[in-house]
Parts: sequence; structure tokens; C-alpha cells
Amino acid sequence: MNIKLFENFGEDPEFTQKISSDDVYLSLYSEPYSLRSGYVIGGSVSWKCEMSYKKWGIEMESIRLTKLSFEIEVEDEDNEDETHIKEIVVPSEALQDTSRIKYEVEGFPLTIASLEITMRNSEDPEDWKYEITLGKKDN
Repeated sequence: MNIKLFENFGEDPEFTQKISSDDVYLSLYSEPYSLRSGYVIGGSVSWKCEMSYKKWGIEMESIRLTKLSFEIEVEDEDNEDETHIKEIVVPSEALQDTSRIKYEVEGFPLTIASLEITMRNSEDPEDWKYEITLGKKDN
């Protein structure tokens, strides 16, 4: 029965999740100066996972991010009392290099629980590295 479900899963399923404190928690590290002290207020992430059936079970081979966009509230550089919202849309070409994506599976269901982006002091998404945690933790 489980094997049939896996076979019917499809060749290339894509999942989309909202970025929020209730769904996918997004953390930014080593942000460029223009995004320092920013607060992520929303967005979305789409991803695919490649799995294969082995005689001992199902093996996850890789995770690929296919779309990523988020909004971040940042302080105005000229006036610290004011903030503005920046929308960041990561081009799909910048997400193709799977060597920059690490992932860890903590349990089921296989949904993204958290996404960490190390921006490496750059606004260019080609320079960023991603760390994904799959599976919701029991509280």
C-alpha cells in the first residue's frame, strides 16, 4: 500500500509554503548592510524533493528550492525612526546550485519547518547559502 502511494506521488512534485512564524520560519545571517536589523514579515518558498525507492525503503536524494520571495522590514538609513519594506525575489537561476543547499530531516510530515539563509554580506542571491530543516518538531 505505501509503495503504491509513493509510485502515485508523481515524477517531480513541487510544494509551496508560506513564510511566517506559523509555517516556515526564515532566518537571515551575515546580511548586507542594507538589510541589517531587518525583520522578515512574510513571503513564500517553493521546493522539490527527489526521492527513490530502494528495497530497504524510500531514500531522499536531494532538495531543490524552485522559488523564493520574502518581504523584510528594515530601518531607513537616513531616519532611524522610520522603516520601509523591501521585497526580495530570488531568481530561479540563483537557486539551481544544489551544492549551496544543506538539509536535515527531523521528522514527518516532510514540510519545511525552517529556512536559514547565509547571505555572506551580499545582496546577490548567487552568493547565498541555504540550510533547510524538514519536519515539524513536537512541542
